[in-house]
Amino acid sequence: MPLELRDVKILDYQDSTMISAEALLIDFKISSLIPSGPPSLDQVRIEKAQIHLLIHAGDSSMNINLWINELNSRFGGSGSTSTPIFGIGGVAIRNSDSSW
Repeated sequence: MPLELRDVKILDYQDSTMISAEALLIDFKISSLIPSGPPSLDQVRIEKAQIHLLIHAGDSSMNINLWINELNSRFGGSGSTSTPIFGIGGVAIRNSDSSW
């Protein structure tokens, strides 16, 4: 079942635009949202996006890495060997520009 979000903007923790996309398309099986196990998305497709990956002064990692770490801490399992409670099978970025 596809879900489409329009005019998506993802800010990093310093309120800098990290991803700005015309469309974010999410493909998932409705059964994965039923409480029988961890929810997962088959694929996320980002269309016509501006992606700004940067390292803020004082940080040791790119903003995207810090964001992923934050998502893992909120939605992942506890400990390094545990199973995540949320997953994304793949991410496709199409017709987009990026800056580093």
